Amino acid sequence: MEDNNKTKDSDKNKRNDLIGLVLLMQEHNNRFLQNMLELQKLDEESTKLWISMIEEDPVFLPTQRDHPDGKFWERDVPECSDGVFKDHFRMEREHFDEIVESLESIRVNQGSPNEITLDKRIAIALYTMGSSKDYRKVGRLFGVPSSMIPKILNEFCRQIINVFAPEHLPKEFLTQEKLEECMSGFEELGFPQCFGVLDGTHIEIRPPVSDAEDYCNIKGWYSTILIALVDHRGRFLYINTGCQGRCSKSEIYEASTLKKKLASTDILKANSKTIDGVDVPPFLVGDSAFRFSTAVMKAYPFDNSGNENEIIYNDAHSKTKRLAEKAFRHLKTRFFRIHKGLDNRCRKAPGVIVACCILHNFLVGKNSDLMEKWKIDDNHRSQPEENDSLTDLLEAPETLRNAVSHYINNQPER
Repeated sequence: MEDNNKTKDSDKNKRNDLIGLVLLMQEHNNRFLQNMLELQKLDEESTKLWISMIEEDPVFLPTQRDHPDGKFWERDVPECSDGVFKDHFRMEREHFDEIVESLESIRVNQGSPNEITLDKRIAIALYTMGSSKDYRKVGRLFGVPSSMIPKILNEFCRQIINVFAPEHLPKEFLTQEKLEECMSGFEELGFPQCFGVLDGTHIEIRPPVSDAEDYCNIKGWYSTILIALVDHRGRFLYINTGCQGRCSKSEIYEASTLKKKLASTDILKANSKTIDGVDVPPFLVGDSAFRFSTAVMKAYPFDNSGNENEIIYNDAHSKTKRLAEKAFRHLKTRFFRIHKGLDNRCRKAPGVIVACCILHNFLVGKNSDLMEKWKIDDNHRSQPEENDSLTDLLEAPETLRNAVSHYINNQPER
């Protein structure tokens, strides 16, 4: 009897243990299902977030293939948006089409019956100008031998100079109409009788070893210099490029056709304006590196003797001078190869620079803005700083500067 009771108790304990185990397994199963539901919910929310991010910012959608197959122009470009097209070729489609129509005379042989089409050659050249990619990568993208890229680029630049320069960078820029337009524009900006800003910038190049010393600037890198006269809208009126980096801006200007033209023309004297009892002819605004003259107006020297009138004049002068700095920055931002450094031969580099300046003028005239995503690194190459040209004690230009300073200080907004 006693053994039977023990057996019953043992069976009851086993049954209770089994029930407890089943309940425990059921609890674990419920927790597992709950965790799975939570994970599923998180996954759905993550998917919704990913989709919304893609819809809000198309940068998550791949627009280029990792391994170009040479069909970029024929297959990808026709399907891309206007913004992507501008990013690739640095201008809107309609301006690209206008260039194509204007350059029908371009002929570049590929060395086979399959000649590269005109629009594709222009696209290759513009893409190369606006990109930092080497010729090998550009060639792979467009399905063209890399050796053809510099040939296409140089031919395109020659045609731009021949066809577009007469309208967008004419040699005879010092006309009555242009002079009046520029002086009116600068007077609205607060600087009377100014018709242009004179400045320069260094552009990195790769000179041959035999000439490397001449192209090495005071910062220790190899460059060619672009000297430019810039109008009130940031367009280039005159450019001079190709001089070695060891030269100074003042030296280049003193030997330039621009100085000779300003000295020999009668149009400046004919457009003189009486300011504070002084006949002030039209002049250029330049920084301290240039020689002070009746043709190039500089700021007052920055020293402790400067009075309030000189400070106000210098502020207006600095504001005006920044137009040239902005023009150079826009040029290098749109045509990134100018900023990164030209890998063309030295004798070919000036042609590329001139063509970029002409296209800059063409696009400024079309009100083609820079894209926000186009950025350049200001620390890539710091521009060489030149010593002041100590010629500020000349009486004639000092008289003109004092008259202009008096005019600026007596404007209503002052």
